[in-house]
Amino acid sequence: MKVLHIPQSLNGYEVVTLIAEQVSEKNRLAVITKEGDDTIYMTGGFLLMDTPKVRKTLDAIPKKDLWHTLYELRQRPWCKRKYYEPQEEVNKKELDELLNDKFDELVDQGL
Repeated sequence: MKVLHIPQSLNGYEVVTLIAEQVSEKNRLAVITKEGDDTIYMTGGFLLMDTPKVRKTLDAIPKKDLWHTLYELRQRPWCKRKYYEPQEEVNKKELDELLNDKFDELVDQGL
């Protein structure tokens, strides 16, 4: 599949053939070959579909800023992962006593 490749080391983009989305389970780099070259490469660069609309958008961005612009667009805002209501603070001593009492109850019941 022909895709557009935007590595950090290149000003602009190049057309490459995407061989696999990742090398293996542990190595998540994509596998590509370059136009006119049968050498297989691993890349961590951006890979985008090769469509006229995508090319037009990429051509509107200065070549030297292309990778950094895409990097900024792909970054997700970070905040805490899950929302939850704050819970009341529990005194550690009270919690230990509660757990010990519950454990003693379970032992008495033979569980």
